[in-house]
Amino acid sequence: CSKPISSTGQSTEDARSDPAKTVRYRNSGAIQVLLAVIINALCIFPSFLAGATASVIAAELHLDAVTLGFAISGFWLVASVAAYPMASRANRWGAVRALRVASPISFLMCVLLACGARSAGTLVIMLALAGCAPALATPAVNMVIMSSVQVRRRSTAFAVASTSPVFALMMAGIVGSALESVIGWRALFVLSGITVLLISLFVADVVEKQPGVEKIELV
Repeated sequence: CSKPISSTGQSTEDARSDPAKTVRYRNSGAIQVLLAVIINALCIFPSFLAGATASVIAAELHLDAVTLGFAISGFWLVASVAAYPMASRANRWGAVRALRVASPISFLMCVLLACGARSAGTLVIMLALAGCAPALATPAVNMVIMSSVQVRRRSTAFAVASTSPVFALMMAGIVGSALESVIGWRALFVLSGITVLLISLFVADVVEKQPGVEKIELV
């Protein structure tokens, strides 16, 4: 595995020898981690949004609590089952490509769910398939941390990364409650997909400045 490279084209060890370069390297790493964590949180967001708007979805699709709970559980089941194969794929692709793929997956499934969920079956299937996005985004976040954060700061970076589900849950509660009656639950899912897609463009631009991100292997 090659040494991580800073945005200046030097190895991180060389960058750390110059205080100014060290600051730039740290700032770049912090931005990478933050944006990757936001991407992961937005990939998780649809499951919590379904919970936050459960009453409206259930009323519109004539679902009971058991069916809706099964649909939300399906998201996490797929995310768990797909975790290992998606991590292997991310390891081959690198963090940049993994985030680029995870974001469109989340966008596509949010749009399909908003437009095509007309029954219990379609809701369960589409929400479950949306679980593939965080299964791919999560290992990509770890790869960004491993390649762009100094060893002595990685525990802090991983702690920040672990807040993705909490952040997604908090935002689902706030956004779902505030906008559910204004634009509807379907529009909220579309907005979620558009947001994750747009943010992924910024992540790609920043991470590409660190070629080491593409070369880090986790297994």
